[in-house]
Amino acid sequence: MTTTEIKTTKQAYQEATKRVMLRVMKLLEITEQEYAHMRYENGRAYLYWYLPVQDRERAILETSKLYWQWWKNLCNRHDYAFVTDTEIHKLTLGQRKKLYDLVHCPRTLAVECKIDSVVLTTLKIQKAA
Repeated sequence: MTTTEIKTTKQAYQEATKRVMLRVMKLLEITEQEYAHMRYENGRAYLYWYLPVQDRERAILETSKLYWQWWKNLCNRHDYAFVTDTEIHKLTLGQRKKLYDLVHCPRTLAVECKIDSVVLTTLKIQKAA
């Protein structure tokens, strides 16, 4: 794959992600700031469920750009599943919000979605320092 192809693929992904985000915001009737805050708080809550008694590790990951990129990618996949649900239009706003919270539940994600090994390797390196 050439550099141009990589840039084009990355740009296409970013544009698709932006469209999904806008769709989520419309379905939930929230602002971009509320959307970003929700993602951030869920990312922090995920760490508390994933590493419940490991304060140092949580603190390292909470400030890790790599962790937040991993979290963003995980949320993007769940957002895509949410907006492409064929039944989503039949739900009330309250039902859509409950469904979104269910799909993005930090406690459930901590059980079902494990942090990427690259992120954990970075944690081990920083922990050893």
